[in-house]
Amino acid sequence: MLRPLEMAHQFLAEVITKEDVVVDATMGNGHDTAFLAQLAGQVYAFDIQEQALVNTQERLDKLGLQHVRLILDGHQHVDQYVETLKAAIFNLGYLPSADKSVITLPATTIEA
Repeated sequence: MLRPLEMAHQFLAEVITKEDVVVDATMGNGHDTAFLAQLAGQVYAFDIQEQALVNTQERLDKLGLQHVRLILDGHQHVDQYVETLKAAIFNLGYLPSADKSVITLPATTIEA
């Protein structure tokens, strides 16, 4: 049986093409960002913690993935950066190995 994240990745892999713009609404350590960057033509990844951007950039550099824009901002502001997108992924919670008091808030996720 597939876990929910595996199911989401399987679905996204079936619908995203190299012509698509996609969003990782909660970049964290960049796992979903890297996954999307292997499928899509352009990825926008959001997080409110600087450490998430650092971790994600390191992951992308190791994989040689360059068509990603890392944004230090909340996902509720996605419309300020992206006009049209094909898909988005939200992996809610907190940044592993970071301040666990900084978490995804229901209000910002609903707004996004």
